[in-house]
Amino acid sequence: MDGVDGFANQEVRLEKDQPYNFIHTAPGEKYTYEGHKKSTQGDPSSLSRKSGDPGQFIYNGQYPVYYVYFYYQPKGGTTIPNGPRCTQPVPGRTIDGKIMDPAVRAMIKADLRGNELFDVLKGIPTSESLYGNVFSRDYLFQNKFVQMTGTCEYTVKVNQKWKLTWKDGRTVSLPGGGTTTVYDIPREIDDERNPEYTVIRPYAYWTIGELSVYNIQDAVLQNYAFAGSEITITPSGYTPPEFQAETTGDKYPAPQPGIVPSPPQTRDGGTSRPSMREDNLQSYAEAAVPDVQVENDSLVFKGETIMDKQRTAKEGPQPGQIPAPVEIDPDVLYSPYNYIPSEKTNKKDQPSTGQIRYTLADGSVEAEEEELAYDIAGINTVTVHTPVVNYSLVSDDQPHNQKTVPNMNRSALILERPFTVRMPTSGQHLDVGSYPGYGNRDYAKYYRIKQVRFPFDVYSEDRTQFYPRNTWIDVPVYVLDTTFYLPVWVDEGDYQVQFRNIAENAPDDFESMSRSNAQPDANTDLTYHLASDEVSVEVIGRLYDFEITDIADYNWELVFRRFKGSIAPTWISYWTGTKNIDGDKRGNFSQFTVPIRPGSHPLQGYQNVAIKTGYHFKFDFKRRIVKPSATVPLKRIHERFSTPSIFVVCD
Repeated sequence: MDGVDGFANQEVRLEKDQPYNFIHTAPGEKYTYEGHKKSTQGDPSSLSRKSGDPGQFIYNGQYPVYYVYFYYQPKGGTTIPNGPRCTQPVPGRTIDGKIMDPAVRAMIKADLRGNELFDVLKGIPTSESLYGNVFSRDYLFQNKFVQMTGTCEYTVKVNQKWKLTWKDGRTVSLPGGGTTTVYDIPREIDDERNPEYTVIRPYAYWTIGELSVYNIQDAVLQNYAFAGSEITITPSGYTPPEFQAETTGDKYPAPQPGIVPSPPQTRDGGTSRPSMREDNLQSYAEAAVPDVQVENDSLVFKGETIMDKQRTAKEGPQPGQIPAPVEIDPDVLYSPYNYIPSEKTNKKDQPSTGQIRYTLADGSVEAEEEELAYDIAGINTVTVHTPVVNYSLVSDDQPHNQKTVPNMNRSALILERPFTVRMPTSGQHLDVGSYPGYGNRDYAKYYRIKQVRFPFDVYSEDRTQFYPRNTWIDVPVYVLDTTFYLPVWVDEGDYQVQFRNIAENAPDDFESMSRSNAQPDANTDLTYHLASDEVSVEVIGRLYDFEITDIADYNWELVFRRFKGSIAPTWISYWTGTKNIDGDKRGNFSQFTVPIRPGSHPLQGYQNVAIKTGYHFKFDFKRRIVKPSATVPLKRIHERFSTPSIFVVCD
């Protein structure tokens, strides 16, 4: 329309990073604005027309030319030079197609798909991973095909030629007198007429009133168990439907046929010139005007011709239906290995929500929405339950327990001796039949730390670290056995040693929580993040360094006295073994150990002498126990306490 009043081609130099907004020229009263086509690749004539203006943009310098074509339609029809006058096409029949329901569904389950270790409805621990899988139709579409109808009016002149004949008369005298008129003079004249006739030729062609095709953009799944409480799944291996739409449908009327000849006619008037008469020559006019040629818009969808633009007479072929979308493959919207963060505390039946988003495909025509979002209903819930177990033990130092009647219900801990606590990370949790992934197994990967608390002071095994009583002592998760040392000042008696294993997802303030936050043996109830245990122990002292220092039997006098009748000792003693309480050599020979028997006498000639019954003997021993006092427990002085020698007369 360059050169038409009110219109002109424009060329604008684009500057990088500058905003531009091209709008159509006001068409005035004679034209109606129909829409635009735009492209950065080349001539956009073959592209689909879109309504409105292109909108503002900022030129980024990545293309050399930006093309915009604006389209207008004259009001009241068009007159084609040397052609008919055609009415403006008006909408007639319509064919609508629509599949805008994505039929979407989704699931959130434990990896790996098809071999899920956990049932997320029952429970899945932190540090394990989830997969999200969304199924939907591979595309959505909405179309409206409109049949545009109108007429082209031709004014056709039909040439009609006539030959008019008659005979003129002359006066002839009669023999008896008088005259008469004789018609014997032939006359002939040519006449020609060009009457105008109106010929109406209807036309109809199909256009794309709307074609909205939406491709999958992504899907979003929300659940408490995800990092950030949601994941976004972008399509993988997804092929959107290919289609090409051209809004080039139009009419192509034939030119005016000019003057149409009709067969020549002859008319005899007899004795007078006949009057001229015009016959109805409409049929000749009709025959001279062919049907209007039309072309539909074009639409090829997934290789199938939906709307054929092949030129036909009078009426374009009726378009077909766009192929229905199908469900996407399982891997298109699939996101595995979404690990549950360790800070996610246990929560039951956390709801899941989601959306799938579609975006308008390039080549759509007169679409209203650029993006569509659909909620995903019916997604399964997820229960986060991080398991820990606690089946702890304390070593029972029975070989060094000197009680005559040991308490078999308590582990014996001996003063100034090491003892071991065992804190396994394996054991029975929830029944694996009902709760897949749990059961009787090792749960170390879900632990934050293990802790033990003694109601008495202890040292580390090497005695370099002191732990005051009632202090929670951290034990590395993967250490099974830990050895401690029991100091001498601990009061003898019964105690309860407490254990707790803390799940990695326990709240940060678990230290301040009461014991009610821990469940014995295993946190099978997900409201608990700690598994506790308690072991009964008994702290016991020892008697040691037992030695016989004198025997009244006269055969043994010189063993213990320097000479007969003397009270000066020889300092010979008979001990329980050759080692002291700590296992170090005492320095005595095995001959000078109890029991005293034949061979224990050191003097020559007495090797086979035994002790006769009825003689008293003297002995001495030490014991390691601590009596409560006002100073020792507070200062925690590591000392050895010895009792005075005890003399016993044995009958």
